[in-house]
Amino acid sequence: MTGAAGRTLYSQFWAKTADKECRGYKPVGHHLLDVAAVAGRYLAKNPARLERERRLSGLSGPEHVRLCAALAGLHDLGKISRPFQSQAPAFWPAALSGSCPSQDRRLSHWEATAVLLQDREIERLLKASLPTFVIDNQIVAAVAGHHGVAPDGNLLGATGEITLLRPVIGEDCIGIARSLVAELLPLLAPNALEDGDTCHAEAFSFSLNGLITLADWVGSDVDAFPFEEPEMSLEAYHPLALERADRALSAKGLVPMKHPLSVRLSDLSPRAGGSPRPMQRLADGLHFDATPQMVVIEDGTGSGKTEAALLIAARMMAAGLGEGVYVALPTMATANAMHGRLENAIRGLFDESGERMASLVLAHGRSRLARELDALSARHDGGQGREESVASRFNAWIGDSRKTAFFADAGAGTIDQAFLSILPKKHLTLRQYALAGRILVIDEAHACDAYMGEELNTLVRQQARLGGSVIILSATLGRRQRRELITAFASGRGVRQRRMQALFAAPLSEAYPLLTRYAGGEIEEHASDTAPGLARSVVIRRLGDRKEALAEALAAAGRGAAVAMVCNAVDSAIAMHRALIDAGHPPHRLTLFHARFAMGDRMATEEKVLRLFGPDSGSGDRIGQILVATQVVEQSLDLDFDLMISDLAPVDLLIQRAGRLWRHRREGRPLAEPVMGVISPDPADATEIDWLGEVLGPAAYTYRLPGVVWRSARDLFQNGRLETPGDLRPLIEAAYRLEPDDLPQALAAAHDASLGNDYAAVTIARNNTIDPGRGYGDVRRVSLDEEIGTRLGEETVTVRLARRSGGLLVPAVRRDGAGVGLDWALSELSVRKRWLLAGAAILDGGGLPAPRDPAARDAARGLWPEWERTIALYEVDSDGSLATAQDMGLFYDGVGGLRRQSVSGA
Repeated sequence: MTGAAGRTLYSQFWAKTADKECRGYKPVGHHLLDVAAVAGRYLAKNPARLERERRLSGLSGPEHVRLCAALAGLHDLGKISRPFQSQAPAFWPAALSGSCPSQDRRLSHWEATAVLLQDREIERLLKASLPTFVIDNQIVAAVAGHHGVAPDGNLLGATGEITLLRPVIGEDCIGIARSLVAELLPLLAPNALEDGDTCHAEAFSFSLNGLITLADWVGSDVDAFPFEEPEMSLEAYHPLALERADRALSAKGLVPMKHPLSVRLSDLSPRAGGSPRPMQRLADGLHFDATPQMVVIEDGTGSGKTEAALLIAARMMAAGLGEGVYVALPTMATANAMHGRLENAIRGLFDESGERMASLVLAHGRSRLARELDALSARHDGGQGREESVASRFNAWIGDSRKTAFFADAGAGTIDQAFLSILPKKHLTLRQYALAGRILVIDEAHACDAYMGEELNTLVRQQARLGGSVIILSATLGRRQRRELITAFASGRGVRQRRMQALFAAPLSEAYPLLTRYAGGEIEEHASDTAPGLARSVVIRRLGDRKEALAEALAAAGRGAAVAMVCNAVDSAIAMHRALIDAGHPPHRLTLFHARFAMGDRMATEEKVLRLFGPDSGSGDRIGQILVATQVVEQSLDLDFDLMISDLAPVDLLIQRAGRLWRHRREGRPLAEPVMGVISPDPADATEIDWLGEVLGPAAYTYRLPGVVWRSARDLFQNGRLETPGDLRPLIEAAYRLEPDDLPQALAAAHDASLGNDYAAVTIARNNTIDPGRGYGDVRRVSLDEEIGTRLGEETVTVRLARRSGGLLVPAVRRDGAGVGLDWALSELSVRKRWLLAGAAILDGGGLPAPRDPAARDAARGLWPEWERTIALYEVDSDGSLATAQDMGLFYDGVGGLRRQSVSGA
């Protein structure tokens, strides 16, 4: 079926129906050309990316473009099938025998594509025009599986399932599909493409599927690709598709920005450029070619690591290693802060002299809330605030979905969003493909536990396999983790086994601060000086119990000091806060900050904390102020205290907390020198496993690393001081030794058990993540009831809080000018499910404590969007108690957060 007659037949098969003008349908052939045009033009407009990506196929740049366009042009071939065509009876093709049957759901159109691509005649056509490696299960999976998951393994290879499904598609449809392929291929690959250098089919399958998914997303926009008469020939339609693809890519911000060839630190941060830190000067001296690479920066808090990383990212982009930058951070709060710093740096990262401004997005679970709050702030300040700038850069198409957020020119978000690219989730390849076009900056890498650490290794490996580059930032990265990251990147770059063994055996520098660079050859290590003012000597004082800590804090505050008390557990922080009130400390000079606040109250508290203890705080703000907090102040918040009191924790975390001491130059501090008091029993008395329990209570069990915690106490108390940066590496390496030979007998077995737990977490992570060495077709399907998380830990639940108003439940936290949807989001908090269930006998249908008034609850939830209606909702009575079906002693207010009545003073 060739020529005009053949064209008449396949033009009868619809791919899309009812555009805005209700002009019938778009035939399959036209839609295939739309998507092929987007894929080809996207690569052609991204020459630096094309140069990196072509190495996966082994072809030249122009040949790689034609190959990807041709394969994208086959992605919906399965729409020429009886089951698909039966979905729109009004457009049932006259070319098919019989009337339109009832819809057959045994085979989706993308599964039919997989079957058709393995038809012998279609395979013969492909071999005649395209390299032989396209006849590969992984490539078939990549082309067909563009709806988020790969075809089932039974649909790949010579299986009986394929033979059984051919009649479902229809032999008449198979014949028409052959004729369509025969006419498409000469348009998309006019000259036969021969095999080039070695093809990395597994890696190429991930990249190809990401590209096709993106191209299908853009090519399915009926505004950008309007319908034409179905009888229009493919030859006549093809130029229209190419022209429309160019316009669509530009309109959606998918044409890469130009990058300044020479970037200075002052272009990214005028403050840093005026007085560069040593690590920033070291970064300024680096030069890059087009070889993908990894850079690891280890330096203390406040050393300017972020600006150094952005400078390196800018240089990498100028060298063709990426078209944008994505900064991944451990928490939403740190991501929010980084988003603002990127906003200030973006004009130095991109040349905005062209037709558009660079796009900037925030990608995490609460990014929509952050954007709405920005917009609200802008309305309150007459539109003169930060939102005007952010909104001008915000690309709506990109921002609609966290799956596509990585396609923005610059973005900040949680590491969890990046981890979703290496978990077997829908559309993982779209995230991978976007990240491969970005310089991936991973901040606070030390914050990863064993499970997240293995995810990070897999993420780095896949980024390297797809031609991407990575920058790792950390203040306290252990040598073992540094080596694992380097070898993960080397593995992704295809380094041979013998060379990998040499990397494992190569000695790593113990210098600190340190910049490490790896581009596939030798490991480069560059020691850096410590930034002026960051080298310090902190007195370490052991406090035997919380009463001693309480007295120390009150005495220092009485002398006008700004004091931080950091507890490992929320309930411990709440108890300490209560004890300070009972001891008579003025409430207006006392703040409690933890993660168990409703979002609006937490944001307000964070703003207060930054005002009282941030870099711009004055002596009048700080005098006698005590902050009681949990780990929420440990990373990325620029806070400055005169005295730090902390629960005993792993030494790297204590170092982070100590980094909040005397952080900025201030005249007339009320204390003679920086002091950190650590609440802990004497480590010499550790004759029992539970040696911390009596002193720290629930906070003793936050970090289940008994050997690490005991060694941290031993070495810090033995030294009596923390000298930075000189002590950092020795303390961290000593604490995280695997061997138990220096531990008290009572802790040796527990230490081994904690190592076993870590090994188990790594095993779980390996089972949960994809194997970058295998292809897209081998990504396992996740069942509907299986939830794979980016973090391993106790189950948490989201809860919304409400108050009674005129018989109705309304959001407990409200902000002037906000809509009700935003107020409900501000009234949310996350809490450990086990903690919430403690003592609950009457449970709701969702397995949570039942509300006292389920009818009012259901009436309020009925007004929410459908996807939010499973969120738990509890009323807060006028006395602060949570109105549950039984008295559970739960209370909430904006000062103390969610707590139990049983949490009393220390």
